[in-house]
Amino acid sequence: ANLSIYSAQTCNARCPFCVEELRPLSRGGGLSEQKQIEHDDEVYFARLEAVLQAVKSLRPSLSLTGGEISIDPRLPRILRVLREHNTKKRVMTTNGSGLLRKSEDGALVLEHVLAGGLSHLNISRAHSDPAINQKLMRFVAPAAEDFLPEVLARLAVAGQVAPRPRLSC
Repeated sequence: ANLSIYSAQTCNARCPFCVEELRPLSRGGGLSEQKQIEHDDEVYFARLEAVLQAVKSLRPSLSLTGGEISIDPRLPRILRVLREHNTKKRVMTTNGSGLLRKSEDGALVLEHVLAGGLSHLNISRAHSDPAINQKLMRFVAPAAEDFLPEVLARLAVAGQVAPRPRLSC
């Protein structure tokens, strides 16, 4: 079984090939019409705990996705909650743009990812050249520099405790 933990954080890219946007269209409506967001953190985390308890006997694999989870302020807490549950594996799919940002506690988001016990970190990338990637993914607020080399270097230094990176191109 796989359980997807969905970030309500709106994506900061505007990819014309975005699965999140295209999937609802196949069901007859736009994402904004079908998406429901819980804004209250305490309600959100109580529901997350309830769902995790309900599926506990299945020992599901967990997929963190979005929106854009790397810029979701809830991500550090989500990772802490998920680490407390016995799941087969945890995978995060992200465009990666928020991994080198500081979270509310001052640590880099990537540090929370490293501590989160993820098995894989899937990074969406449309092209190896940062300028072409920007044209294809159309980030609303693109980084001044390409973040991917630093993220991959930090994952390599972390070694076996780090999630294995996979580029989703």
